[in-house]
Amino acid sequence: MTEPLNVIEIYPKIFVYKGLFKDIDKTYSLLKESQGEEDGLFSPWSPWSRFGEYINPIFKTYSDNLKIEHVEKVATSTEKQEEHKQVLLEILNNFMTATKDYIAKNNVDFDENRLMPDIKDERGNDVKEWEYTGPSIARYKIDIEDPLAMTYHTDYIREPIVSPGHKFAITALTYFNDDYEGGEIDFIANGEAYMYKPEAGDLLVFPSGHPEFLMSEESIYLHGVMPVSHNSKYLSRMYWTKYSVGASEWLENEEKFGKEKWKEMQQDIMQKFRDENPNRNNADKERRIK
Repeated sequence: MTEPLNVIEIYPKIFVYKGLFKDIDKTYSLLKESQGEEDGLFSPWSPWSRFGEYINPIFKTYSDNLKIEHVEKVATSTEKQEEHKQVLLEILNNFMTATKDYIAKNNVDFDENRLMPDIKDERGNDVKEWEYTGPSIARYKIDIEDPLAMTYHTDYIREPIVSPGHKFAITALTYFNDDYEGGEIDFIANGEAYMYKPEAGDLLVFPSGHPEFLMSEESIYLHGVMPVSHNSKYLSRMYWTKYSVGASEWLENEEKFGKEKWKEMQQDIMQKFRDENPNRNNADKERRIK
């Protein structure tokens, strides 16, 4: 008989799943000690914007949506490779366990195998309505001097004209340690703000800020992250993405300019949009929820 999940709804549509990892301290140690060794399965740590660093699996078949069945088939020849393989499997399996529960509890119209009608990818393959991405394992820099390590934002990428493709809908963050100071995640939704300090082993699931999906009344969810000190904060980022056919204006511009030219134009268009619509730097206007 499956044991019931230890889940807490800390704010509407923001769930924390606890106790999913068999030995979170060992997992943390393995990730912390990983340096991209030849006898392991992770890449060296690489720059993650201004926030910190990240590592990825180094399988030849690795893509943004790493499948559990792919990892299960990975042959290991060293003890460290086997340990890294088990870390990845536990992250992926816990993601599935938590997000499927979250999806059910929030009555999401979800079918992992549902296909988009009349939509094919660049290779002519069918396109699923729902896909997941990750895991991307990251660590934050210590002592970022700004008031926020990450300004208030949506994981859903805002666009002036919605392009076709998969859009972030559900965010799932796994936290591997809590031996640092600061590092809280702060949510803004519906005129309210709620701050949470993650604990080691927490798997936090919440809306990615999709404007048509899992909103709080008429409000999207924003989140910001506080800086850490003394030790880095280690986490894994994974997402469920939902396919959008794109705005009619996008398709009209593809016809007008040509697909390649319209694609090239996006860098300047997006930069102008970001400049005119910057992320928020504070939650001063919101009512703080304890």
